[in-house]
Amino acid sequence: MDHPYLSELIKELSQIELRHLRLYKDQVLLDTYDSRPMERLNQYSITKNALTLLCGMLVDEGRIDPDDRLMRAFPEYKESAPKQWRQVTLRHLLTMSVGLEAAHLMYDYRRSHPQEDWLALAFSFEPVNNPGEHFLYSNVEPYLLGLWMDRLLNGELEKFAQTRLFDPLSIGQVKWEHDRNDRIFGGSGLMLNTEELARLGFLCLREGEYEGNRLVSKEWLSRALSPQIRTGRRGAGYADYGWFFWIDRHGSYRMSGKDGQILLNIPALGVTFACNANEPHDGQIVRSFWDHVYPLLK
Repeated sequence: MDHPYLSELIKELSQIELRHLRLYKDQVLLDTYDSRPMERLNQYSITKNALTLLCGMLVDEGRIDPDDRLMRAFPEYKESAPKQWRQVTLRHLLTMSVGLEAAHLMYDYRRSHPQEDWLALAFSFEPVNNPGEHFLYSNVEPYLLGLWMDRLLNGELEKFAQTRLFDPLSIGQVKWEHDRNDRIFGGSGLMLNTEELARLGFLCLREGEYEGNRLVSKEWLSRALSPQIRTGRRGAGYADYGWFFWIDRHGSYRMSGKDGQILLNIPALGVTFACNANEPHDGQIVRSFWDHVYPLLK
């Protein structure tokens, strides 16, 4: 099959298990690739980006504010948690800047400790930096944010997500990861197929609108998709972080999940690139996109 835009990327990454690729301009499909039948796959950390969109809806409704403090939602841990947690705000969760020393609740740990109380564990970690000063990628922040939002919604975050985000995007009932107490895990585990993933990208590209319906405010997305903190990492696409979004080159931004789950938007060109793969070093996919696909789109 001829691939007018993706052929060189596919050739260069022939040793990588690329599963599905979709390339759009202004929501019109330009090119496609499938190595297997389409199915829903674990989008891993792209779950965090769905959480950002849902959080924006709650902010738009005045139910929560970026400067609200986390402990107001978890009063039962106010005395037992290290005192630094009392200064943590919603903004710190969204920028991965609680101040933790190490990444926690990552994939391998969750698989090997499914019966542990992850919430109590999260509040046992002692921040070593002041909130807002230091970026460290971890799953503690999105996990706590998801639970905070779930409490605001009286335990109905999943219902809220389905009716306010996924149904308007014509995405049927989705599955989330849960902890041992059946609480939603906001850091990973959202199951979508590649074309459904692309619709999340369309929503962001249209500044919070989809097919004429406003789902989340333009103001919220403008902040979420802008650099909010320096990561200390080197390389284009990794130095700046928004609110659970990676800020990439040429005014683009990226959702990124473990093992090559990627959604990249280039607003200036109206371009959306969605990828599902099985490749631990997903930076290769992003670099190949910029080297081989982007020049054909300019």
